[in-house]
Amino acid sequence: MQSSEAVRQFMERYQQDASLQDKFARAEENYPGSLDIREAVVEEVLLPLAEEEGFSFTVEDLRRYETAVYLEKHKDEEQNPDVPDDETVFFLLDRGWTNDAAADFNQD
Repeated sequence: MQSSEAVRQFMERYQQDASLQDKFARAEENYPGSLDIREAVVEEVLLPLAEEEGFSFTVEDLRRYETAVYLEKHKDEEQNPDVPDDETVFFLLDRGWTNDAAADFNQD
């Protein structure tokens, strides 16, 4: 399975699985100030959790996925990056990245 497909499948499962969300939230509690160290929390908490669920990908794979989703959702509108998105879960984008940073990120 390609890493981009692994990210997509994991995110679909995560958004539908309350126990998986709870597992992440409990593990994340061990990282005070985690909004400032979002990438480290993803590496130390989310990626191992995804691996346990059978999905293998990197922080960069997740960043590409989130950037593509964000840009697709907002391609036809001007979006203030400080305004929360809809129910879509982002682990990197809505925690420190701005719309400009997302737009500048190489999606290749």
